[in-house]
Amino acid sequence: MPHYYQRSSSGDQIISKNRGCMTATIVVDKPHFSCSPHPSITSSFSSSSSSSSSSSSATSPPDIDTRIPKKDQAFDDLCSVKRPLTFWPLLALIFYTSSGGPFGIEGIVSLAGPLLAIVGYLVFPLVWSIPEALLTAELSSAFPECAGCVAWVNEAFGHPSWGYMRGALSWLSGVLDNAIYPVLFVDYCTMLDARLALPLPRALLIISFTLMLTFLSYRGLDLAGRVAVGVCFASLLPFLILVVLGFFQLDLSRTQSWSYEAGMLTRSDWLGMLNILFWNLNAFDSAASFAGEVRNPGWTYPRAMLSSIALIVVSYVLPILVGTLATTISYADWKDGTFTEVGREVGGRWLAGWIVLSAAISNVGLFLAEMSSDAYQLMGMAELGLIPSVWGQKSKYGTPIFPILLSLTVVLGISLTSSFERIIVLVNFLYALAEIFEIAAFLVLRFKQPDLPRPYRIPVSNAGAVAIMFLPTVFIAVILLTATWQTWAVSLPLALLVFASYFGMEFLKNRGLCQFYVSPPTPVALETLNGRGLERDREEVVGEGEGENTPLAGSPYACV
Repeated sequence: MPHYYQRSSSGDQIISKNRGCMTATIVVDKPHFSCSPHPSITSSFSSSSSSSSSSSSATSPPDIDTRIPKKDQAFDDLCSVKRPLTFWPLLALIFYTSSGGPFGIEGIVSLAGPLLAIVGYLVFPLVWSIPEALLTAELSSAFPECAGCVAWVNEAFGHPSWGYMRGALSWLSGVLDNAIYPVLFVDYCTMLDARLALPLPRALLIISFTLMLTFLSYRGLDLAGRVAVGVCFASLLPFLILVVLGFFQLDLSRTQSWSYEAGMLTRSDWLGMLNILFWNLNAFDSAASFAGEVRNPGWTYPRAMLSSIALIVVSYVLPILVGTLATTISYADWKDGTFTEVGREVGGRWLAGWIVLSAAISNVGLFLAEMSSDAYQLMGMAELGLIPSVWGQKSKYGTPIFPILLSLTVVLGISLTSSFERIIVLVNFLYALAEIFEIAAFLVLRFKQPDLPRPYRIPVSNAGAVAIMFLPTVFIAVILLTATWQTWAVSLPLALLVFASYFGMEFLKNRGLCQFYVSPPTPVALETLNGRGLERDREEVVGEGEGENTPLAGSPYACV
């Protein structure tokens, strides 16, 4: 039987969960909360003002299809520990799913000049990053579960195929993106020791890097988040020193040589500039996969999102200013790794070496954040019944076992055989396709479900929401329509394969060849009631005949 929701005459929200002969009842004193029952439940629930004994005997909803029920762990998850992610770990994970620091941005200076580069990093967040972050904050607080964007799309369009397509495209884009970081880590390490560029040392270093960080992801988001905080500090500290030292060496007369004119840029230059900006300022929605592990998401998400954008913009703009105004390096010579030369001119060899080391360290945070996001999204898709239940199995640390192993396998295969340039083209294209589903779901939910409890809501009307999403939609169209035919030739078959795989999953489900969790509704979790997170110690799960109180955590929508 699934969870079902009813309201007592006193206005208290009562959520009951049947499991065999046991009924757990959660009573929360939040009178204005409401949630729709599962679509397959056609009977209405009667209100009752009686005591807990009459509550346990409340009318149960009719049976739904439970031919392949969810295992008992779902109930155990419901009564587990507090969610681990607070503001600072979430901020660090968002920073690394979206940026990772000013590594790889140097090419935009030689492509468009310092002025357009700085303006781009100041303006593009207004066009793309802030709308994407606000959208993610609103819907992650409304759907605090590991399925993330998949749950939004499912709820908006009412058919699992839409959510499956969004989730599969996002996972594919994410795992391709994650294959970049072992390669970049080794590339930076070769700057310290050229012998690491030899085939065997390179392969061993990629494998070691990938296995070590995959193990950290396996140990849980709590550890991964704390590691990300430390890595964030370690990777940005040399740039803070660079900016401070460079401030006293600025030569403002060099701005006279910022002579690039917009009219001098070719169509290819503009597209290259937009792709670099897009690459460095997107993927804030990846943090939605952590929603099931975030404490008090209605408060935490919007603050962590906006803080991460501010940190990212500052970490891009200030180093470019110092590099162009405090050194003699020609703008045309800027390329990946130029900040090492900037550090050498501003601070000496010690600072240059530190920047190289921090670049390598940054890839640790990037890998951890992306691996965790991809794995938890697959687990969320399993919990929604979109893929076999095996992908929802958890380790003793609460982490998804098989999604992590699958991501590890794909990352190793791609990073050992492909280059950065080949991977990045696919990542941007597939990500843009996935974003179409996400923006559409946001707008549909705004209009179709205006009363959906949203602990955080973008403070604009529905018309304002459409206006906010207009420019991101235009930009997605630009990315897709200006892609080369080679990109289409590779990406389109992949997208069609994802579409066909949905019907493969349905075939397995209908024939009973694999176990699938029963797909429940996606209600708002208890901790987001009344527009703010509830403290766990105010929530109780009381077993029938027992007086023991247990903190509530885990999925509020699992069926058994």
